[in-house]
Amino acid sequence: MPFRDPFYLKFLDEANLITATDESGYIVDANEGFLRVSGYSKNELIGKKHTIMSAGIQDEHFYRTLWNTIKTGQPWTGDICDLSKDGRKLWFRTSIRPKINEQGEVVRFYAMHTLINDIKEAEELRLKLLEKTSMLAQLLDHVSDAVIATDLNFNIAYWNKGCENLYGFKAEEAMGRPISEMVPTEFGEGSSEEESAETLMKSGFWSGEVKQRDRYGKLHHISAVVSIIKDDNGQSNGVLAVNRDISERVQAIQALKESEERLKSFMRHCPAPAWILDERGAVRACSPSCILFCGDVPNPFQDERPIWEFLPDHKAQHWRKQFEKLLKSGGSDQELMIFRNGTELESAWLMHQFVLNETSSPRLIGGVAIDISARIREEEHLKNREEYLKNLIEKHQDLTLVLNEEGLISLCTPASREVLGAEPDHLVGIYFGLGLPPEYLSEWQTRFEKLKLKPGNIDQFEIRYLHRNGNWVYLDVSASNCKDIPTLGGIVLYLRNVSSQKAVEQQLTRQNNQLLEIAWLQSDPIRKPITAILSLTESVSDRLPEGSKERDSLRVVRDEALQLEKLVTEITRKANMLIG
Repeated sequence: MPFRDPFYLKFLDEANLITATDESGYIVDANEGFLRVSGYSKNELIGKKHTIMSAGIQDEHFYRTLWNTIKTGQPWTGDICDLSKDGRKLWFRTSIRPKINEQGEVVRFYAMHTLINDIKEAEELRLKLLEKTSMLAQLLDHVSDAVIATDLNFNIAYWNKGCENLYGFKAEEAMGRPISEMVPTEFGEGSSEEESAETLMKSGFWSGEVKQRDRYGKLHHISAVVSIIKDDNGQSNGVLAVNRDISERVQAIQALKESEERLKSFMRHCPAPAWILDERGAVRACSPSCILFCGDVPNPFQDERPIWEFLPDHKAQHWRKQFEKLLKSGGSDQELMIFRNGTELESAWLMHQFVLNETSSPRLIGGVAIDISARIREEEHLKNREEYLKNLIEKHQDLTLVLNEEGLISLCTPASREVLGAEPDHLVGIYFGLGLPPEYLSEWQTRFEKLKLKPGNIDQFEIRYLHRNGNWVYLDVSASNCKDIPTLGGIVLYLRNVSSQKAVEQQLTRQNNQLLEIAWLQSDPIRKPITAILSLTESVSDRLPEGSKERDSLRVVRDEALQLEKLVTEITRKANMLIG
């Protein structure tokens, strides 16, 4: 029998990939083919479950379904991804057959594995290509331009959403039909459909402007770009056209041309200096008031020289520079032109020039000039005034600080060296409240919040502040909200060191207190005994005989007491004068 031939049996063993497990799923045998592909030895597999090779792609539910199927004696076939011993993915198409004994019990499972890595790789590649194709189609559907692909016979093979919006035909209506049938095209003078097709086939590219009608007969102006599609071998296999509707732009250009004549007419009545120049700078239209700006202007169309050749050199250089810049960049440009006679301002103009027709030729340049001489003079006056005030503040002995919204010092004058003993740069960025006594910090924060409420708010108060030498100095503070002044833009503090005056005041207070004490001591405690002495001498003297020696002695005591009373009164009067 040929099936018993050892060579044939060896061939089957090597060609097929077979494993066997017991009723619990433990491997009991694996043939040479399976061992060769997996990289494991038989000893490494015997007694292990197949899960030692799992790549983790199939989940627990997958294996539970497989096991429940074969445990009931049913066969199972499916794809399983395992890992070889060296970590390579192995995709197997596996068929499992249970072996059932005479009692109807499953005693063993035999599995035949077919390696299908090539099939899986091809499937993954196909899915990736489908995904990329889908993404490209979705991307092109979001492009506003009409994108059309045809074969080399110009039969439509792709029709995006932009085509549907522009031409009114759905993709299913257009697919497979000739493009000339779906999109009737009119070529301009000096061009034809045949010539365009010939250029495309020779060079692989063609672009131009054409007119095309949609399904409702409406005419569209189209900017078309057409190119040949080639495969990976460089062989032509189709045509790709990207069409953009430029009808609005064409109509705008036409409207612009029609308005040029109206604009020239308007120029004659324009109160401001205004003009239209061609690409060479020659005047094509201008308002009568141009003479105020230019000094002398040629008559439109009667002189072909650029306008700057009629101007003084200092004006001509500015004008020509801006004009040439505008021709290169397009759009519009604005420039402040200031003319001086020495240091004296002669005139100042805000000159605005713009390209009137970006897409047509020859291009025209429009312009207008606004006299801002008065404003520039005022700005220069304010700038000079500001510089003067700045110098005045920096040289002043009083310290000036500017605080931002958070109370941080944003500007500090050099007087900080004298007032606080600190360099101006060292104070910038520091929170002003750090130098205040802790018990005054809450009051300062309240004052600062009130100052911030409205530009123009002011406050005046006296504080103690820590000097860099560690001593406290007394500062008289004038605060003002100057947020509406661009050069300041914060809370301005003017601080004057009044420590010397404060010391004098404290000395005077002490002296006044001493004088008050003296006045009190000299008046009240002394005046009462004197009054008693005077009263006693009067009472006793009346009882003594006139001319007696005792009465004369009492009179002397009374006179001395009166003198002492006068002295106390004078001392009190002078003390009160010094106090107040």
